[in-house]
Amino acid sequence: MEVAQFKKEVLEIAGDLQSTQEELEVFIYGFFLHKPIPIVLSSYSHYVRCSLNHSGEVFTNTARCSYNPNATSVGLMRCNYPGQQVFYAAVPASSKVTPSMTAMLETTMEHVKDHDVKKHRLTLSRWVPNRKLNLFIFPFSKESVARNDDLKIANDHFNQILLNTFGSGQMDAIQYFRDSLEFMSDVFTKGEDKQVYYRISSAFYNCIMKFAVNKGMSIDGMLYSSANTLSAGLSIVLKKELIDDGTLTCDYVHMYELQRSPSDPKDITFDVVSDGAVPDMDGNFTFGKILPIS
Repeated sequence: MEVAQFKKEVLEIAGDLQSTQEELEVFIYGFFLHKPIPIVLSSYSHYVRCSLNHSGEVFTNTARCSYNPNATSVGLMRCNYPGQQVFYAAVPASSKVTPSMTAMLETTMEHVKDHDVKKHRLTLSRWVPNRKLNLFIFPFSKESVARNDDLKIANDHFNQILLNTFGSGQMDAIQYFRDSLEFMSDVFTKGEDKQVYYRISSAFYNCIMKFAVNKGMSIDGMLYSSANTLSAGLSIVLKKELIDDGTLTCDYVHMYELQRSPSDPKDITFDVVSDGAVPDMDGNFTFGKILPIS
């Protein structure tokens, strides 16, 4: 199937809310089944996660900083179906946007856009892996490559792999594979029409994770562009089992507050409102100082 036809049909299926996620996933699976999917061995030292506090809430255990334990309250998101628990975080990539800012913007964008939200507290947690992670990566969106050096390096590397595999005499085949992957990379950068694009991106994530299982590959998750940083930041989605089995552990926690300027509702800051806390062996922690809510 040509890429243009695939784009047309996948958007039609995703836009038809009578169609199921299973139908969408089967269609995407069939298209990408025999196409090369890039994998990297991640050497990032840590990942940053942001969690929204309920009104007046102060976290006291890293379980509250982790993935949502209540599957029934999990809605459709960038890489998960309703009820599917995954772990989202930001990566300390080579970018002008820090992983903390990426994590905060990915978590609070709805609050940022809602001018009725004057302030909201959130908790940032740092998660350290005890081994390198095997990850799918999609560095093909032109916008992402232009804004993030890590994705540019990965993009150039995969281009070289395609060239070595197919040879310079097969440029049409190389371009076909690139166009296929670029479309899906672009899907992950979309900040609008979330109902449609989340259906596509979550189906794609589940497809490639099934590829890994069916091919006997050990894959932990996926790296992708952060839509809410206009592709400058880098996000990661991981299997929740990496938290459950201790592959990732939280070693530092901090509280922040989103604050909106009274004079300009578009002026948003994220201010530190606590000291840092180091969790104990059981994941418990206590902040020594927390600024009062003004």
